[in-house]
Amino acid sequence: MTSSGRFWLAAVVFVLVVGIAGVAVAATGGHKAGPQESVAFANVLENGTLQVGNSSDNLADANITKGRDAMTGQPLPGVYCFNNLPFLPSNAVVAGDNSFGNNDTIASVAIDNATPREGLAGCPDGSTLRVRTLDANGAAGSNGGPYAPALVDHRFVIWIRGDRP
Repeated sequence: MTSSGRFWLAAVVFVLVVGIAGVAVAATGGHKAGPQESVAFANVLENGTLQVGNSSDNLADANITKGRDAMTGQPLPGVYCFNNLPFLPSNAVVAGDNSFGNNDTIASVAIDNATPREGLAGCPDGSTLRVRTLDANGAAGSNGGPYAPALVDHRFVIWIRGDRP
């Protein structure tokens, strides 16, 4: 075998070994939360309380408040604010809970972990995370009708990862 043939054979073997090692790390959960990280998850009901059996110990009802209009102080439909978490969130994933006749829930999440805090619209000062739930036709429990998106109180599931203080 020529030296260029050996080089290419070695390169192919190297790529295969690195690829297999990457798959092995992914399969064994190589990206778990470390000792300085916290992980929380919750199934949040329409009224902003936790479904206890489907939520982690790192979140409590007291950590979630309904959003409020800054001018009137009235509750904002579909806006949930997370306050006084036992960790600083670094990332989060949220999904609409499309059960109980709700097949058109869209959920989004925003994180404010800047120093100083920049604020999250509809949430009190100091909130570090906000979830908004949108209904595609503007009415909870209704799956028909024209597309008329509106913020509506809906159940959602959230996963949060963050740094311990």
